[in-house]
Amino acid sequence: MVDLDRYGYLGLQRLKDATPVDTGETKNGWHYKIVRSKIFFYNDNPDVIRFLCHGHMSTAGTWIAGNDFVSPILKEIQNDIRRETLIHDRRILRRERRRKRVDVRFK
Repeated sequence: MVDLDRYGYLGLQRLKDATPVDTGETKNGWHYKIVRSKIFFYNDNPDVIRFLCHGHMSTAGTWIAGNDFVSPILKEIQNDIRRETLIHDRRILRRERRRKRVDVRFK
């Protein structure tokens, strides 16, 4: 079974490390929760995250390009969970095959 809490904490640390720092409020605003076998990451400052990821206009009227640092981290966590699930499923299948071999020999 996949330890979602471990992946939640890992994703939280990666998001905090990737968040640009001015006052530190947005960086420290990351949280996660697990609901029905799903991990949800959220930030106390969603507007700031949206501006950082997608870009925004400065007060001088110039466009500041965004840097989507959130999506690659979430995809990486997803892939890690998929990889661990696949490894776990393969181990279960191997055990079942071994059991069937033993059952067949003793029948």
